[in-house]
Amino acid sequence: MHGPYSCRDASSSVSWGAATPPFRRRLRSSFPSPTAKKKPMPRQSTLTQQQSPQHSTGRVDLLPHKRIYRITMDMAAGPPLPASPSQPDALIDHAASITYWNSVSADTTGMLGGYPQTSRIDLQGSSNFLIKLRRTKSSIPARDALPPLNRAADCGAGVGRITKEFLLKVAKRVDVVEPVKKFTDELVQGLKSGEWAGDGADPRGGRGQVGEVVNLGLQDWTPEVGAYDLIWNQWCVGHLTDVQLVDYLERCKNGLVEGNESWIVVKENMSTDIHQQDIYDDEDSSVTRSDDKFRKLFKEAGLKLVATDLQRGFPKELFPVRIYALQPQQIGRKALDRPLYPGIHS
Repeated sequence: MHGPYSCRDASSSVSWGAATPPFRRRLRSSFPSPTAKKKPMPRQSTLTQQQSPQHSTGRVDLLPHKRIYRITMDMAAGPPLPASPSQPDALIDHAASITYWNSVSADTTGMLGGYPQTSRIDLQGSSNFLIKLRRTKSSIPARDALPPLNRAADCGAGVGRITKEFLLKVAKRVDVVEPVKKFTDELVQGLKSGEWAGDGADPRGGRGQVGEVVNLGLQDWTPEVGAYDLIWNQWCVGHLTDVQLVDYLERCKNGLVEGNESWIVVKENMSTDIHQQDIYDDEDSSVTRSDDKFRKLFKEAGLKLVATDLQRGFPKELFPVRIYALQPQQIGRKALDRPLYPGIHS
C-alpha cells in the first residue's frame, strides 16, 4: 500500500511517443510483434463463447467438484459491430478472441501475457486506489478499517487473480463474469474453504465469498439492477467495440447501488500511438484505446469520471496503464466536479 507499488499521480508525466508496445487484455507489452513493443494486460475477458443467436436461453449446470451452480446463457452478441474498416474496433472478432484465450494457460502467467511478476504491483496499485476512493466518501476515522463492500463483480475475471487476491478482501460477495470456461473452472477449484457461497460454509478469516459464476462475454452480461457497490473491469473491455462498450457501461450504471458510494472501475492499457489513435492487436483481436477515447465513451454512457490515476512500477516496455472510477452523471454532480483526493484528478 506504499512505496513502488502505489499508483502514480495522474499528473505524472508519461511519454506518449510513437509505437510503445501494446498490452494484451492482460499484462502486455506495447509492441505487437518481435520488432515492436508489447502491451500489458492481465487476464480479464469480454468475449462470448457462442455467437449471436437471436434469442436467449438459460441453463443452470451443477458443477461436480463443487456444490454450486454455474449460470450459462446463449444471448445475442450485443450491439452490431461498426461497419467502417477505418475504425480499429471494427476488426474485433469475438470468435478469434475466444480461440486465442482458450490457447492460453489457465494461470497467472497466461493471464498476464508472460509478466507474472507484475501481479503484486498491479494488485497493490488497485488496492491503494480503491482505499483512497472510499475514504473520500466515508465518515470513518482514517485510523479505523473500512467495512467490507456488500457486493462486487469481477468482470473478465479469468482464473480469479483479482477476485482471490483483491476483491475477496474488500467485499462480502464477489460475482464472477468470464466467458472462457476453463478459466472459471480453475478459479472455482482454487477457492479455499469458506470462499464459495454455494458450499454453504460461513466466510473465514475476514474474507468474502464468490457468489455467481457467469460464463458470458461482457457484451452479453446484464448486471442485476441496483445490486453492486463495485463493478471492476480490468484488461478486458478492449474486446468490445466502441458501441458495445457504451452499451455495456450503461447496463453497469443501472447495476450500481443507488447513492454516492458505488463505482464502476475500468483499468486498462493506454494507446501509445503518436496521434493518440486506438491500436488493434490481431493476436487476441482486441483494441488498446487512448485516454481521450475512454473519456469520450464514458461520457456517451452517461458516466462521470470521479477519479483517475496511472499505475506505477510496471516494466517500461509495457503500455501505460490507467485506472478510472466512474459514477452516474446525476449523482452528486457538484461534488464530483472536484478531485477526490490530492493527486487523483478527473
